[in-house]
Amino acid sequence: MAKKSKNSKGSSKGYFSFDWGKGSGLDYVAVLKVFAIAVVLAGIGVGFYFVEGFVKEAPNVGHYITGLKFESPKWVGQELLGKIKLGATGNQKQILINESLAAQTAFNLQKIAWIYNVRVVIDGSTIDVGCQWRKPVALFRAGDKDVFVASDLTVLDHVAGLSLPIVELRGIGAATAPAVGQVWERDDVAAAITLLGQLETMDEMQTKDKPLLYHIAAVDVGNFGNRKAKNMPQIVLFAKDGTNVNWGAPLGQSSKYFEATDEEKLAMLYDYYKSHGRLSGLDVKYIELRIPQGQVPTPTLN
Repeated sequence: MAKKSKNSKGSSKGYFSFDWGKGSGLDYVAVLKVFAIAVVLAGIGVGFYFVEGFVKEAPNVGHYITGLKFESPKWVGQELLGKIKLGATGNQKQILINESLAAQTAFNLQKIAWIYNVRVVIDGSTIDVGCQWRKPVALFRAGDKDVFVASDLTVLDHVAGLSLPIVELRGIGAATAPAVGQVWERDDVAAAITLLGQLETMDEMQTKDKPLLYHIAAVDVGNFGNRKAKNMPQIVLFAKDGTNVNWGAPLGQSSKYFEATDEEKLAMLYDYYKSHGRLSGLDVKYIELRIPQGQVPTPTLN
């Protein structure tokens, strides 16, 4: 929803805002109708008031936008920044300020899957964009089309230049990812993304300076639910050199399959990683995490 300005009542600085929240059901046409009513009231001497949530001062209507401001996470690259800028400006060289500019800009930006809870403020001659960002966790390849999957399972269009350890998602078979902006509602995909999220949390807690995720090339859920074989791990992580890290059951389901607990698996994996400083090039056939503590074998040699 739109929010009131924090500018003082006597300020001459034009300022108005518009929020487009995640999943908002706001009727854009209705907003414009309210603007029209406000303009009529202004014409009969009631005073110039915007719709509820806008400040009671006229912005620099008739002037042109001279700047665009928004904050982004450190991992965002230039290509994605360009996408946001294009969404905000429509690639227009000159943007004329009017009462509906904030609403129109928010309407355009909410179409971009990478951001949500969009808030747009026209402050003076600057478009100020506030939003939350979706962080990609996995990369899915389907033929010649690559897409990202965010931590909330939203499908994101592929962009280059991100400073993140993005892991390839494998074992989905002939499945096609939903359209960009849609949630990928599959249990195996959710299990993979949840595990990668847990590894990210562990990296932040234990290996922040040298995250383990940068040593993981792919996560394979081809045997999810034991759909291929009961003795094979349901989820496998692959190190950069192809070494298998046999994770096993999805998070929260270890006891069902008589495997080590999630906590034991994480402890084994990170103890191994911290003791060697890597997962690749260690002359092991695989790293087994499924065996309960007290029964853990050493990694199998080639």
